[in-house]
Amino acid sequence: MKLTVQTFLTLDGVIQAPGGPEEDPSDAFTHGGWQAPFTDPANPIATAINSLPKYVVSDSLSEADATWRGKHPDTARVVTGDVVAAVRALKDEPGDELQIWGSGNLLQTLLQHELVDRFRLMTFPLVLGSGRRLFNNGILPATMRPVDLTVTDLGIVIGTYEPAGPVRHGEM
Repeated sequence: MKLTVQTFLTLDGVIQAPGGPEEDPSDAFTHGGWQAPFTDPANPIATAINSLPKYVVSDSLSEADATWRGKHPDTARVVTGDVVAAVRALKDEPGDELQIWGSGNLLQTLLQHELVDRFRLMTFPLVLGSGRRLFNNGILPATMRPVDLTVTDLGIVIGTYEPAGPVRHGEM
């Protein structure tokens, strides 16, 4: 399976708390809920996602929270221990795509171990100036190949990219 990162971010790369003010106010982040003015509450994608299998990475949970399980109690499993080994094992299972939604800390670990096969980035037309970013220091430099690009009526750029090797250098 290909591991695909699906994430919402701002033009300045912020991924922190797109869903609401209480989602992640850490580090005095005051812009939680920045995505709300751009969302459609009748979006059928959320309904489809809720029925798919989910893996919750945690050091403290023994089972997934009821809100993750929703109406499909068998769709959420907790992953503990060696996350890198667990993700590698999941990628070896049959299927088309294993998706990561949000989860900045997990994403940083996966990037450091070069486990991400594809990025589907939904970039919103706003700049926040603060908050946790998609790519932080310590991430391995890489070139990305654009696979698909779409712009919605609200100006959200949906870009799909795949790693395309190391960064090349030269002079201009």
